Amino acid sequence: MADDVQPVIVVPMGAAPAEPEPRKGGCLRSCAIALIVFVGVLAFSGACAWFAFDAIDRSLTQERLESLSEREALAALNSAGLEPPDLSQYAYVTADGLQGPRFTDVTIGDTVMRSSLFAALLTNDNAVQLEDPFLSYRVVSAFATWRSSAIEVRRFVVQRFVFDLDKNTWQTTTSELGAPTVTPVRAPNVRSFQEGLIPLLRFYDSRLAEAFADATVRVTSESLTAQGGTFEASLEKGSAVCTVTYEVQWSEADGWILSVKEVDSSRAGRLSAASAPTAITPQPLAGGGQDQPAQQMVCHAGDLVKLTGTLSLRENQFLLNTAYMQVQLDGRTYKVKSFVVNAPSNTLSSLIGQSVSLEGYISAANAFEDAPLSIMYSAMA
Repeated sequence: MADDVQPVIVVPMGAAPAEPEPRKGGCLRSCAIALIVFVGVLAFSGACAWFAFDAIDRSLTQERLESLSEREALAALNSAGLEPPDLSQYAYVTADGLQGPRFTDVTIGDTVMRSSLFAALLTNDNAVQLEDPFLSYRVVSAFATWRSSAIEVRRFVVQRFVFDLDKNTWQTTTSELGAPTVTPVRAPNVRSFQEGLIPLLRFYDSRLAEAFADATVRVTSESLTAQGGTFEASLEKGSAVCTVTYEVQWSEADGWILSVKEVDSSRAGRLSAASAPTAITPQPLAGGGQDQPAQQMVCHAGDLVKLTGTLSLRENQFLLNTAYMQVQLDGRTYKVKSFVVNAPSNTLSSLIGQSVSLEGYISAANAFEDAPLSIMYSAMA
């Protein structure tokens, strides 16, 4: 049997074969993928740029954190405006003519990082921004020196530098000062001692001191250096002469300290005691107010003073509790409320707890920390 004839499909010339119908949503998916890829590339590029800039910024900040120079630290110390120290506690020493400060031995500490919590606990400085997550600081130390023709004063100085993240620079805070160290650079001026020479004699020989109370004082020789030494003074009253050798020593805590070393009274003759000296009394102090001395008294060791207060007893020692006063004794300034009274135990015992006025010869006897001066009892005023 003849094979079955198969139908022939005839495609018209020039016509393209029919394509299958595209799936729904395929084009949108392709666009979304392309967009995601584009955004990803942008994000990656941005992240790379951010990390690069952040790395540069961190590098610059770290470089600045480590770049505090000695010149910057020295400039900050010089601009701190440190005032010359108060030298009122040193006898026969003044701050006149002090020049400085000059800074030496500048040391810059390492950078220290700490959290704001610790900063809030460890600092009261308003210049420190406690809201910063981390604070960096460095400690700079140095020695500040002031100098005059007579003395040199040296103090240890500590200044903290806090890093300002906004300004990318170091900011200074207040300076902290150590106790001053005072050193003489030349011998003391003997003339500054003259007014206190006769009163000082009272602690060596009260009879001679009374006899020569109104004598003329003349320094006849001296052998003094920046470390101290001795000098001689002639006390002259008519034909009567008393030669006294005084010793001068430097005290790092108190300044120049005088004492009587030797007395030659062979030419003193028979002098009667001079009329009793007038006792020095405290005077009102201008500017005195709350928590400040309201009275002042200027005197020398051995001067007769008159003080009023309440008598008490501490550790078998009489104390006279007075009004708060400022006492300038031999060029040194004290702020006191109590004086030690040196007197026989049976002399004042019945007056304990009472208000009394006493006369006595004053001296710098450090019997108690809060009563650094004493009076050698002479009489009830």
